[in-house]
Amino acid sequence: MADYNNYHDMVNKQNIEKMRVVLAELPRFCKQFFRGIEHTTSTRTRLGYALDLRIFFEFIQENNLSMRKIPITDYPLSLLDQLTKEDIEEYLEYLELYYKEDKEYRNDER
Repeated sequence: MADYNNYHDMVNKQNIEKMRVVLAELPRFCKQFFRGIEHTTSTRTRLGYALDLRIFFEFIQENNLSMRKIPITDYPLSLLDQLTKEDIEEYLEYLELYYKEDKEYRNDER
């Protein structure tokens, strides 16, 4: 087993562990994406992307009637082809202010 003595290695280990949890909540096709960027991105970048994707797919599940009854992990890749300009605009509006687990999140131009 690897020895995680320095700060960088410990952070990478923590990010990998968090990433595994988030990936288990995402559509299966996302794993292929993350494998593809693994060698060109840091663990922190990949974790950030995964968290962003989780928010996106949770938004889709809450706001798209046809996807509401399907577990996020079962979303097909073809779902992305079905998204419209309006879907993306609604998502961006949602990101300005949303709530998750009783916590408020705000995003603005900064």
